[in-house]
Amino acid sequence: MVNQPRDIIGGVPFTGRTLVVYKHAKGDATSRNVKSLADKTGLKIATSSDFRDGAPETADLTSNGLYLEHLSVAVLPDQHDSSIAASLMSDDKDNVVATERE
Repeated sequence: MVNQPRDIIGGVPFTGRTLVVYKHAKGDATSRNVKSLADKTGLKIATSSDFRDGAPETADLTSNGLYLEHLSVAVLPDQHDSSIAASLMSDDKDNVVATERE
């Protein structure tokens, strides 16, 4: 199933998901990012290393979050709005570089 764009702003379609970009992290810092994100969103956050080929099925992204370890980027499902992104930016400002709609 292909996700259809949720809306279009300025001619650019969005899936409704949110990307959270972290400062590059390895090891314990990655674990802290995943735990913090799970605590703040209430989501189960998987990591790319949880999957044999490093990529989940699209269906896995509909209700759970995904942390891409090599990129230090998290993908949140579409039920999380800009208030969550703003909260992440203010609460974890030393670690979160940006949040963007996908």
